[in-house]
Amino acid sequence: MNNLFAFDFDGTLTRSDTFLLFIKFSQTKGRFWRGVFVLTPILVLWKAGIISNEKAKSQVFSWYFGGISLKQFNEWGEKFSSIIEKNLRPNAKRYLENLRISEQRRVIVSASIENWITPWAHSCGFESVIATRVEVIDGNLTGKFSTPNCHGAEKVRRLAASYPELCLNQRTIHLIAFGDSRGDKELIDFADEGRMNAFLV
Repeated sequence: MNNLFAFDFDGTLTRSDTFLLFIKFSQTKGRFWRGVFVLTPILVLWKAGIISNEKAKSQVFSWYFGGISLKQFNEWGEKFSSIIEKNLRPNAKRYLENLRISEQRRVIVSASIENWITPWAHSCGFESVIATRVEVIDGNLTGKFSTPNCHGAEKVRRLAASYPELCLNQRTIHLIAFGDSRGDKELIDFADEGRMNAFLV
Protein backbone atom coordinates (compact mmCIF):
# COMPACT_ATOMS: atom_id res chain seq x y z
CA MET A 1 0.00 0.00 0.00
CA ASN A 2 1.29 3.43 -0.96
CA ASN A 3 1.68 6.16 1.64
CA LEU A 4 0.37 9.67 1.08
CA PHE A 5 1.55 12.38 3.48
CA ALA A 6 -0.89 15.32 3.69
CA PHE A 7 0.28 18.48 5.42
CA ASP A 8 -1.55 21.52 6.61
CA PHE A 9 0.68 24.50 5.85
CA ASP A 10 0.30 27.50 8.18
CA GLY A 11 1.37 26.71 11.73
CA THR A 12 2.14 23.09 10.86
CA LEU A 13 5.06 23.45 8.46
CA THR A 14 5.58 27.16 9.10
CA ARG A 15 6.06 29.02 12.37
CA SER A 16 3.41 31.62 11.55
CA ASP A 17 0.45 32.31 9.28
CA THR A 18 1.64 33.11 5.76
CA PHE A 19 -1.49 35.13 4.92
CA LEU A 20 -0.21 38.07 6.96
CA LEU A 21 3.38 37.44 5.88
CA PHE A 22 2.38 37.57 2.21
CA ILE A 23 0.44 40.80 2.68
CA LYS A 24 3.46 42.42 4.37
CA PHE A 25 5.76 41.04 1.67
CA SER A 26 3.69 42.30 -1.27
CA GLN A 27 2.54 45.72 0.02
CA THR A 28 4.37 48.95 0.72
CA LYS A 29 4.51 49.89 4.40
CA GLY A 30 2.09 52.74 3.84
CA ARG A 31 -0.52 50.61 2.09
CA PHE A 32 -0.11 47.81 4.61
CA TRP A 33 -0.86 50.11 7.56
CA ARG A 34 -3.70 51.88 5.74
CA GLY A 35 -5.27 48.46 5.32
CA VAL A 36 -4.80 47.65 9.00
CA PHE A 37 -6.57 50.91 9.91
CA VAL A 38 -9.46 50.38 7.47
CA LEU A 39 -9.91 46.70 8.29
CA THR A 40 -9.66 46.90 12.09
CA PRO A 41 -13.48 46.77 12.58
CA ILE A 42 -13.60 43.55 10.51
CA LEU A 43 -10.80 42.00 12.53
CA VAL A 44 -12.48 42.96 15.81
CA LEU A 45 -15.75 41.33 14.70
CA TRP A 46 -13.85 38.20 13.69
CA LYS A 47 -11.98 37.99 16.99
CA ALA A 48 -15.29 38.43 18.83
CA GLY A 49 -16.80 35.53 16.88
CA ILE A 50 -19.42 37.73 15.24
CA ILE A 51 -18.26 37.03 11.69
CA SER A 52 -16.63 33.88 10.37
CA ASN A 53 -12.97 33.34 9.60
CA GLU A 54 -13.90 32.92 5.94
CA LYS A 55 -15.76 36.23 5.73
CA ALA A 56 -13.01 38.16 7.52
CA LYS A 57 -10.33 36.58 5.35
CA SER A 58 -12.20 37.36 2.13
CA GLN A 59 -12.66 41.02 3.06
CA VAL A 60 -9.01 41.45 4.02
CA PHE A 61 -7.92 39.72 0.82
CA SER A 62 -10.24 41.85 -1.30
CA TRP A 63 -8.93 45.12 0.17
CA TYR A 64 -5.29 44.30 -0.51
CA PHE A 65 -5.51 42.33 -3.75
CA GLY A 66 -8.73 43.20 -5.59
CA GLY A 67 -7.83 44.50 -9.06
CA ILE A 68 -4.24 43.23 -8.98
CA SER A 69 -3.16 41.45 -12.18
CA LEU A 70 -2.74 37.68 -11.93
CA LYS A 71 0.71 38.13 -13.48
CA GLN A 72 1.81 40.43 -10.64
CA PHE A 73 0.22 38.21 -8.00
CA ASN A 74 2.01 35.14 -9.33
CA GLU A 75 5.33 37.01 -9.48
CA TRP A 76 4.93 37.87 -5.79
CA GLY A 77 4.14 34.20 -5.15
CA GLU A 78 7.35 33.06 -6.87
CA LYS A 79 9.48 35.50 -4.86
CA PHE A 80 7.70 34.59 -1.63
CA SER A 81 9.28 31.11 -1.68
CA SER A 82 12.36 32.48 0.07
CA ILE A 83 10.18 33.88 2.88
CA ILE A 84 8.46 30.51 3.30
CA GLU A 85 11.81 28.74 3.47
CA LYS A 86 12.99 31.05 6.26
CA ASN A 87 9.74 30.55 8.15
CA LEU A 88 9.73 26.72 8.13
CA ARG A 89 9.82 24.90 11.42
CA PRO A 90 13.25 23.20 11.67
CA ASN A 91 11.69 19.83 12.60
CA ALA A 92 9.29 20.07 9.66
CA LYS A 93 12.11 20.93 7.27
CA ARG A 94 14.12 17.88 8.34
CA TYR A 95 11.07 15.61 8.14
CA LEU A 96 10.17 16.82 4.64
CA GLU A 97 13.72 16.33 3.44
CA ASN A 98 13.73 12.74 4.71
CA LEU A 99 10.43 12.08 2.91
CA ARG A 100 11.84 13.58 -0.25
CA ILE A 101 14.95 11.41 -0.10
CA SER A 102 12.81 8.29 0.36
CA GLU A 103 10.53 9.46 -2.50
CA GLN A 104 7.34 9.47 -0.45
CA ARG A 105 4.26 11.13 -1.93
CA ARG A 106 3.46 14.48 -0.34
CA VAL A 107 0.58 16.94 -0.68
CA ILE A 108 -0.27 20.24 0.99
CA VAL A 109 -3.88 20.89 2.05
CA SER A 110 -4.20 24.49 3.15
CA ALA A 111 -6.61 27.36 3.69
CA SER A 112 -3.96 29.74 2.36
CA ILE A 113 -3.87 30.78 -1.28
CA GLU A 114 -2.40 28.29 -3.72
CA ASN A 115 -0.53 30.97 -5.72
CA TRP A 116 2.00 31.63 -2.98
CA ILE A 117 2.31 28.03 -1.76
CA THR A 118 2.67 26.25 -5.11
CA PRO A 119 6.04 27.66 -6.29
CA TRP A 120 7.72 26.68 -3.02
CA ALA A 121 5.92 23.32 -2.83
CA HIS A 122 6.87 22.31 -6.36
CA SER A 123 10.51 23.24 -5.72
CA CYS A 124 10.40 20.83 -2.75
CA GLY A 125 8.89 17.96 -4.72
CA PHE A 126 5.29 18.00 -3.44
CA GLU A 127 3.06 16.33 -5.99
CA SER A 128 0.15 18.70 -5.48
CA VAL A 129 -1.17 21.70 -3.57
CA ILE A 130 -4.81 21.74 -2.51
CA ALA A 131 -5.60 25.24 -1.30
CA THR A 132 -7.94 28.20 -1.59
CA ARG A 133 -8.13 29.56 -5.14
CA VAL A 134 -8.60 33.13 -6.27
CA GLU A 135 -11.19 34.36 -8.76
CA VAL A 136 -9.72 35.94 -11.89
CA ILE A 137 -11.58 37.88 -14.59
CA ASP A 138 -9.83 39.35 -17.62
CA GLY A 139 -6.44 38.66 -16.10
CA ASN A 140 -7.10 40.49 -12.83
CA LEU A 141 -8.02 39.27 -9.35
CA THR A 142 -11.56 40.22 -8.37
CA GLY A 143 -10.67 40.05 -4.68
CA LYS A 144 -12.96 37.04 -4.25
CA PHE A 145 -12.21 33.34 -3.97
CA SER A 146 -13.27 30.89 -6.69
CA THR A 147 -13.47 28.02 -4.18
CA PRO A 148 -14.68 27.78 -0.59
CA ASN A 149 -12.01 28.53 1.99
CA CYS A 150 -10.03 25.26 2.24
CA HIS A 151 -10.62 24.87 5.96
CA GLY A 152 -12.21 22.19 8.16
CA ALA A 153 -14.44 19.77 6.25
CA GLU A 154 -13.54 21.48 2.97
CA LYS A 155 -10.02 20.08 3.33
CA VAL A 156 -11.38 16.54 3.33
CA ARG A 157 -13.74 17.25 0.43
CA ARG A 158 -10.98 18.69 -1.74
CA LEU A 159 -8.46 15.99 -0.85
CA ALA A 160 -10.98 13.22 -1.58
CA ALA A 161 -11.84 14.84 -4.92
CA SER A 162 -8.15 14.81 -5.89
CA TYR A 163 -7.52 11.31 -4.54
CA PRO A 164 -10.75 9.27 -4.96
CA GLU A 165 -8.88 6.15 -3.85
CA LEU A 166 -9.19 7.52 -0.30
CA CYS A 167 -12.96 7.01 -0.43
CA LEU A 168 -12.86 3.31 -1.32
CA ASN A 169 -13.98 0.78 1.29
CA GLN A 170 -10.57 -0.82 0.95
CA ARG A 171 -8.17 2.10 0.61
CA THR A 172 -5.21 1.63 -1.70
CA ILE A 173 -3.51 4.66 -0.11
CA HIS A 174 -2.42 4.92 3.52
CA LEU A 175 -3.05 8.53 4.49
CA ILE A 176 -0.85 10.21 7.11
CA ALA A 177 -2.08 13.74 7.89
CA PHE A 178 -0.47 16.56 9.86
CA GLY A 179 -2.17 19.61 11.37
CA ASP A 180 -2.01 22.11 14.20
CA SER A 181 -5.45 23.63 14.73
CA ARG A 182 -9.22 23.14 14.88
CA GLY A 183 -9.35 23.75 11.14
CA ASP A 184 -7.42 20.52 10.63
CA LYS A 185 -9.56 18.26 12.83
CA GLU A 186 -11.62 16.77 10.01
CA LEU A 187 -8.49 16.04 7.98
CA ILE A 188 -6.84 14.37 10.98
CA ASP A 189 -9.96 12.28 11.64
CA PHE A 190 -10.16 11.26 7.96
CA ALA A 191 -6.56 10.00 7.90
CA ASP A 192 -5.35 6.51 8.74
CA GLU A 193 -2.78 8.24 10.93
CA GLY A 194 -3.42 11.75 12.21
CA ARG A 195 -0.69 13.80 13.87
CA MET A 196 -1.33 17.14 15.58
CA ASN A 197 1.51 19.55 16.35
CA ALA A 198 4.12 17.00 15.32
CA PHE A 199 6.82 19.58 14.57
CA LEU A 200 6.61 21.85 17.60
CA VAL A 201 9.86 22.33 19.47
